[in-house]
Amino acid sequence: MDRENLEKIKRLRHELHAHPELSMEERETKKRLMEFLRENTKLFIEDRGHYFYAYANGKNEELEPIAFRADMDALPMEEKAGLPYGSKNPGVCHKCGHDGHCAALCGLALEADRLGTDRPVYFIFQHGEEIGGGGEECAGLIREKGIRRVFAFHNMSGYPEGQVLVKSGVTQCTSKGLTISMEGTPAHASQPEDGKIRRRPWQSWRLRSRRWPAPSEGKKMPAKGKRMPPKRRALPLQGKRLPPQERMLPKGRTPVSAALFSRPS
Repeated sequence: MDRENLEKIKRLRHELHAHPELSMEERETKKRLMEFLRENTKLFIEDRGHYFYAYANGKNEELEPIAFRADMDALPMEEKAGLPYGSKNPGVCHKCGHDGHCAALCGLALEADRLGTDRPVYFIFQHGEEIGGGGEECAGLIREKGIRRVFAFHNMSGYPEGQVLVKSGVTQCTSKGLTISMEGTPAHASQPEDGKIRRRPWQSWRLRSRRWPAPSEGKKMPAKGKRMPPKRRALPLQGKRLPPQERMLPKGRTPVSAALFSRPS
């Protein structure tokens, strides 16, 4: 990547991080991203209300178009990291890294504008990812433009800077319709083993009582209605973390469909 462009997207990412907005409220985020692309590229930009896209014609417009997508929304959480570019909006922060996603997509757009593309390329900046509504709206654009391939990635902590991880099949899947309130140390939904839960006595039994010995262990199952002895009910609060190659790349699968990028510190 051109060094000047790299420095631009670093500054953009810090700016986005300092001004997070919740799902379906990304007005200033969208405005700033559109301004950035207009100031630094010659790409066509279309405002679609809650979201927008930038477009590169490509050298051969007869080829099938492709799209790259990033999400813009933040989470309803307080930021406690103490960053010099920390959130200035109380109760809202970019804990899921969407500021990095948008900055990276802008960087790709800058490079595509500078070097050119071989086919039509859409750069989609999606709203409301955390609640699912934004993806449903953007799906209309994908159908409208005849786009059959959309590429995206997600920042992932716990790995060396610059490392690319791939996995065949579904990854970073969403959740719907469930809200749980917990006390303790938070972690990303894709890495629950990094979190710690503060348990109360009545919660302790619920967490531990689900541990039943497997038939292969040669132990008798307790009679119905009886509680298991403590030594059999004990369940570690923090699971053992598998090495990246075991966790991300199951044997017999080809790593082709999804990419996870480690996030710069």
